[in-house]
Amino acid sequence: MSLINQMLKDLDRQRGPATGVQLAALQGLGLVSVNRIQWHRATSLALWVLAVTIAVFVAQQSINRWSSQPVALENGQPAAQRTGSEQALSDKASPAVKQEAVPAESVAVERASLAEPPNQQIAEPRTLAAETRGRAIEPPVAPETRPKAAQQKATTRNSSEPVKALTPRQKSDRLFGSSQRALAEGRQHQAMSLLEQTLAEYPGHLNARAQLAALLLDMQRAAEAEQLLAEGLATGPYQLALAKPYAQLLAARNGLDAALETLDTAIRHNQKSDPEALALRAAIFYRLGRHRESVNDYELALQTQPHESVWWTGLAVALEHDRQYQRALAAYERAARMPLEDAVLAYVRQRIQALRSSNPANGG
Repeated sequence: MSLINQMLKDLDRQRGPATGVQLAALQGLGLVSVNRIQWHRATSLALWVLAVTIAVFVAQQSINRWSSQPVALENGQPAAQRTGSEQALSDKASPAVKQEAVPAESVAVERASLAEPPNQQIAEPRTLAAETRGRAIEPPVAPETRPKAAQQKATTRNSSEPVKALTPRQKSDRLFGSSQRALAEGRQHQAMSLLEQTLAEYPGHLNARAQLAALLLDMQRAAEAEQLLAEGLATGPYQLALAKPYAQLLAARNGLDAALETLDTAIRHNQKSDPEALALRAAIFYRLGRHRESVNDYELALQTQPHESVWWTGLAVALEHDRQYQRALAAYERAARMPLEDAVLAYVRQRIQALRSSNPANGG
């Protein structure tokens, strides 16, 4: 196809009829008909004969300068007033012209066109089939340029379509990701600012709200953290990630009943057990004097995470106050074998010694 394109470009640059070689090549590719090539050959032969006749005539005129009568030509033929010698020369030239063989170039092209039959599937362009002489031949559009034009049109149409805007949730996710990178790099204040922007864009972003509350608690800004968590629970009261820190804040200022209600609501509506929520509720039950319920929640929490030494300590204290002394002693001894803070460990050892020495008769 590149050969066809180059030939068409050459024709467009010439702005004139194609040569015999070009037409024959185009005919072999099925782009022009055989009649077009035959017409071109006949025209070329007639022009060649006319050129030879004129050349012979001009040479004869140079020799016979003594003749005072000018020679006139009409429609490419000598005038009627010619001398005998001129007529003889013309007669000798005419048979030579008539017997002139077809140029070797045309013969070679004709053989090439016979060896390679035209492709019948390609339609003949009307511009190349025009019979009017002197008319500029408009090059047809090359087949491979049409898909490109269609592709450019499609690209233009796509570029004109409006860019789909991000949803508030998508924007908030991007902001939250930036806040996590800031935290990883130790830029805490910038991370807090990004978390605030995240919630401004999408208030329901659970992780952003819980993390911002934790950062506020680290900075001893408990009131702001409590308000932030309360706003989240107002729209999603079953979110344990918000309910746990909010209940801790309420319990810290002796809002035990409100803390217990917050945890109860979240735990009941979550099918998956959360051991941290159970341990926190067990501690609240203990402070409310509901020791048996405290024991139950600690035991449920330890079934999932049996290596929490603080929970074993809490269970031991709840059992001791529920008068289950033997079980309390076993829980204290289990906690003492695990890592504990010095103050807690000292308390555990003291209770172990007290329970062993007392050995109450009604111990569980």
